[in-house]
Amino acid sequence: MPRGSAPGERRGGRQKGTPNKATIERRMRAQAGLEAAKQTGALPLDIMLAVAAGGPEADKITDRQLQAAIAAAPYVHPKLAAVAVKDVTPDPERDEKVRRAREEFIRLLNEMARPEPLVIEHVADRSTPNCDW
Repeated sequence: MPRGSAPGERRGGRQKGTPNKATIERRMRAQAGLEAAKQTGALPLDIMLAVAAGGPEADKITDRQLQAAIAAAPYVHPKLAAVAVKDVTPDPERDEKVRRAREEFIRLLNEMARPEPLVIEHVADRSTPNCDW
């Protein structure tokens, strides 16, 4: 009976998708920091927006607080993902060009798929003296 694991077989260890201790601790710290920020009411994004807006609230925020908010923002607030915007405005001229191009492409494919007829120009007779049969 062979010993050991088969190729590709895993025995023991952490299951796929199970976070390790460091990941769990990092998530717990981030969650605790978010809860603390919510309780104080001073989220990093709120501080940065207040400075951007200016006014009396911005004067109360020190440079050190602003730098701390900038550093903490990636850990508290999710980044927005880029989203592609598709133009769905109807354009009859473009639709007609696409339709004609599609028809031409299909015509060319059909033309390429059509077998050419076999043309026999000369049939040599076996009794021909110069024939290399």
